[in-house]
Amino acid sequence: MYKSMNEQMQKYSEELIEWVKLAAQDATKLVHQELPLFIQEYLSWYFYSNLLWAILGTVFLLTSLILFFKNLKAHSYVFEKDRLDAGETAKLLTIIVLGFFTIISSFNFGITTLGNIRDCLKVKIAPRLVLAEFAKKITK
Repeated sequence: MYKSMNEQMQKYSEELIEWVKLAAQDATKLVHQELPLFIQEYLSWYFYSNLLWAILGTVFLLTSLILFFKNLKAHSYVFEKDRLDAGETAKLLTIIVLGFFTIISSFNFGITTLGNIRDCLKVKIAPRLVLAEFAKKITK
């Protein structure tokens, strides 16, 4: 009884090992076939998504600056008066608040846009670095 059970376990072990070998070979073939396409698609996506964000950031930055300076120019007479009534005080406060948020958003979007442009250049200049960073990210 022990001998036949032992032989049966040996047979199942050999079948399992053979199945694992075939599965590993199939997986290796699949990886070798699909990996170059994956790398190309990943780098393209990384480049174009960063380019899109850089363009959107630049558009937002320019729009906010244009709106701020237009508003400032339209209400510049407020700065020339000695006394302000309630409506003019509200306009001045609006200019100050809009200016503050424009400066903060300009700084934030400027830094983000520069980072996106840097990442676009990194894909074109050093794609292996991008892939190494990706590999590091997914292995954490």
